[in-house]
Amino acid sequence: MQSHVASGFFMEKKMYTSLYKKGQVYYIHVRIPAIDPKTGKTLKIKGKYQYKVNKHIKTGCTSRGRAITLQEETERQLLGDTDQDHFINEIAKITQQIAPKKRGTDEIWQIYIDTNPECSPNALTSKHRLLQSFLDWLSASHPTLTTIRKITPEICDEYADIIKQMPITGKTKTNKIGMLSSIFSTLVVKVQWQENPWKYVKPPTKKDSIPGREFYSDEIPRILQECKKAGGEWYEISLLAAVSYLRYKDLCFLEKNQIQNNFITDRNFKTCRFGTVSIAYIPENVMDILRPLINTGDSKYLFPTRAERYNISGNKKGTYQHILRAAGVKSDQYCRISFHSWRHTANTNAADDGISLAQRLLSGGWNNEEMQKKYDHSIRGFRDAGQKAGKRIAQYLTA
Repeated sequence: MQSHVASGFFMEKKMYTSLYKKGQVYYIHVRIPAIDPKTGKTLKIKGKYQYKVNKHIKTGCTSRGRAITLQEETERQLLGDTDQDHFINEIAKITQQIAPKKRGTDEIWQIYIDTNPECSPNALTSKHRLLQSFLDWLSASHPTLTTIRKITPEICDEYADIIKQMPITGKTKTNKIGMLSSIFSTLVVKVQWQENPWKYVKPPTKKDSIPGREFYSDEIPRILQECKKAGGEWYEISLLAAVSYLRYKDLCFLEKNQIQNNFITDRNFKTCRFGTVSIAYIPENVMDILRPLINTGDSKYLFPTRAERYNISGNKKGTYQHILRAAGVKSDQYCRISFHSWRHTANTNAADDGISLAQRLLSGGWNNEEMQKKYDHSIRGFRDAGQKAGKRIAQYLTA
């Protein structure tokens, strides 16, 4: 979508310039009208104005102030002869002058690839594209910076602010910053930084999404007990969520034929466009609870009640919030608790049990390790260990 933000007009030369933004980058639009020799006015053919020069110059700038400065410089350079060939030659020179200078993205990227990062091809493509965007912005906004060794935490903060202003969700913004941090963490030794400059990005604001957490071991029995009371397949779908990593929507529309020999193979709604497939194993004791649902009913869905309710009300799980509150589990200003917490629980338990990162990425359907880390709360092991230590202390105190 293009939006005009500034313009200039030279009456004596009949030249128009305008500045507009496409995506995150500003462009300069230069036009010279074709004049009708009979009327002396701009030539019209079939109601459309005709131009003998109609060129778009990519500034490579994400800063409006710098883009306006480049527009003014362009206007000054184009003053003089308005001959078409002259203008085209001058515009070619200007384009060469202000085009973003590449900073060896391929060379920097190869350093990262040589570390054999553990992520999917789609994640590598996203990281490569993100790195290119950052370096393009760096060339446009900091033209005097000749080497990435001089990238400072303040520069990273500046670009992080640009990411946070993008019209995308809070989690996506955080993921982009995390991807850049992971890339530059591998360059620390090669580039001779003392520390990764992306480690010092500004903390999230109140507008950023509140992180989720897993259900604690003492909360799960209470939650499952309340699920039984609520009915409506909440007990069965919660048990499967605890072991399968699947999101609520994927579980609602999980078909019976997707379960074969205790394995679930699912193309997640959220990541299916990337060709992502998640695989999870269902323990036998959970299968015993699910078999009555598999072997009965005419619906192709394992949880027909939940699928029907989802079609009616969408992703509104108000009933589950009532279940959580009845179990004494509530969100606060630091962590958000919801049905999605089962996904956090499944990944955290797997990490505590020593399951490999590659297997957890496959089960969760994640494209990169940064996203997986948001669901890994294995510090809970320290909490459980502390509770056990407390019980031992209690024994000493009563002795």
